[in-house]
Amino acid sequence: MEKLTITPVTAYGAPAYPTRGQLEAEPAALRRVPRRWRGQAVVLAVLTGAGVATLAVGTAQAVEKAKIVARLAPLFPLGVERPRLAGDVAVPTLLTEEDARAIVVEEAKKAGISFAPDVLAVEKVRIGKDGNRYANEFQQIDLTLDGTDAGRKIHYEIVTEADLAQWRGGKNAFCISTLDAAVTLREGLSQKLPEGTTVLFHDDGAREALRKQVQEFLAWLKAEGSI
Repeated sequence: MEKLTITPVTAYGAPAYPTRGQLEAEPAALRRVPRRWRGQAVVLAVLTGAGVATLAVGTAQAVEKAKIVARLAPLFPLGVERPRLAGDVAVPTLLTEEDARAIVVEEAKKAGISFAPDVLAVEKVRIGKDGNRYANEFQQIDLTLDGTDAGRKIHYEIVTEADLAQWRGGKNAFCISTLDAAVTLREGLSQKLPEGTTVLFHDDGAREALRKQVQEFLAWLKAEGSI
């Protein structure tokens, strides 16, 4: 067996990431840090040579600015999912678009979030055909988000019966659940995120279930330090 020879490296190339001195002088240098590291304060602290508990003020501000500027909140599928219908089964009563939006706006206002309706559009969002999560075909939609708080950069969209009807060109959508449609929409939006935080809700016909979704989202925002 051939023996391996270990040769010490006498010189190292300059690191590709910014040094602590560069960051203190130029916080914008964090843009050169790989995207997957930017939201990780611990990693950035190590790169800048600072301990987690002893980050300098300037470095801490740079870390804060480096957090991901576009993110998608998790789904909060609480309550009972809309049943799939077959045959002559009674049609569930879902909320109107106006009623669903009113619930979201009312709960958000309690947390100091003011949603203005229909102010932000996202073009060519890829979703399962007709809003079907399990479809093997796809379509693109131009989506105007239901509400935006421009100051806090928080956006929401609630998937309702009206959305399903629009995506299906007015065709019957009883076989598709609003939760499944929210899942495929979320997958598409993950590639087209606007700046800030975007959340999706879904209407399963129960007012309190929708209210609970919004409350869980607000609790998540609070835990994230966003409100």
